[in-house]
Amino acid sequence: MMGDGFGIEPSSNQIIAPVSGRIIMLADTKHAIGIKTDSGLELLIHLGIDTVELKGAPFEIDTAMDMAVKAGDAIGSMDLDAIHAAGKKTTVIVAITNTTDKLDHIDVNTGEVAAGDEAAVATLKEATASVSTAPDANVSEEDANEYAKTARLVLKEVGGQQNVNSLIHCITRLRFI
Repeated sequence: MMGDGFGIEPSSNQIIAPVSGRIIMLADTKHAIGIKTDSGLELLIHLGIDTVELKGAPFEIDTAMDMAVKAGDAIGSMDLDAIHAAGKKTTVIVAITNTTDKLDHIDVNTGEVAAGDEAAVATLKEATASVSTAPDANVSEEDANEYAKTARLVLKEVGGQQNVNSLIHCITRLRFI
């Protein structure tokens, strides 16, 4: 649902930027970082599973909103021992959140990858191709309508569009302001 991507089981506390781009989102709880590349890909780096519950304690983020980062740059750290001690998984998930609009496919290099090495290669859709607003070809018409129905219901239950100033999403949650 979030988009294509991959997971990494970290062996180091260091958080490395997987792409070059600008920081477009930093979760208050420091467990998620968004980066937008010059080509328009939007990546969500989700640090661990259910780590939002740790309220930022095991994370140090060394970047800021709208800051330029380069692939391979250290952008923070996560205390793997503290995450394990809290009973959480340390898996880092990298998801391309605008997969449908921008991504043709992603080739993931399986196996061990050193920090700063290429973990995956994303191939963009051709710039001349029109972006379809039709449901994803992999999603049935019935399922697409269910997604839209759910989205409308959620929006209604939070008080309607006029009641939403912003929305941040990560792997498991929507956060409305």
